[in-house]
Parts: sequence; structure tokens; C-alpha cells
Amino acid sequence: MKFFSAILLVLVFIEFTAGQVFVEEDFSGNFWPPAGWESYPLGMQWSASQTSHAGGEVPEALFEGFEYNGTVRLISPPFDLKGRDSVIITFRHFADDISDLPGPVLGIATRSQGGWHPVWEIDIEDDVGPVEYEVL
Repeated sequence: MKFFSAILLVLVFIEFTAGQVFVEEDFSGNFWPPAGWESYPLGMQWSASQTSHAGGEVPEALFEGFEYNGTVRLISPPFDLKGRDSVIITFRHFADDISDLPGPVLGIATRSQGGWHPVWEIDIEDDVGPVEYEVL
């Protein structure tokens, strides 16, 4: 059985290169998922965890996986980036991959016109993190 646990302190900073913070989420609210966020399709596998494995502060988003061959997403609220040349996305991540099977892919994608468009991806082949990523 494939088991994968991803922990994100998605202090999801999505900011313009000029330094303006556009979206920030620390998952400390009383509801899961936070207002405007979606977990798809396996909503029950995502939760706010009272841990700091990703290297940030408590709480953090946690995905506890199982043998599943498909795409799982934690989706932020939509926001309009028209007129922006670039955006910086900063988040913390920790993955505990406890099987010998090929690992999952962690990625960032945008959605427009109904389809997903990958922006950044990393294959999780072993334990990863805690690490902070800054994706431009």
C-alpha cells in the first residue's frame, strides 16, 4: 500500500514581484477548508494539523494519503492576475513518503478556460523537507 503524508505550511504567500502580498493563508481558522479554499476530490484526506513539520508555525495543512492513482488538489480562492508580468509563490512543505513505490508529484498550477496549466512540479521520491519553496 502506498502511503504519503504531505504537510504544507502554505503560508501561501502569493505576491507580486513589487513585494505586495496578494494572498496569505496560515490555516489557523475554525473551519476546514478555509473560506474560499477547496480540496478535491478527496476532501476528507486534507485537514488543518496542529503540527509544524513543514518548518513553520502551527497549524499547517496536512494531506494523509493512501493507495490512490489520481490527482488530489488543495485549491486556493481564485484571484485575477491580469496585467501582472510575474508572481512569487512562497510555501513550506514536508513529505513523508513511507513506501518503495514511485512517489507523488507536488506542483503548482493555474486554471483558466477550464483547464489546469502546470507552473512548477517536483517528484517526491523520498522524504522531502522541511523546505521552503519560492516559485517565480
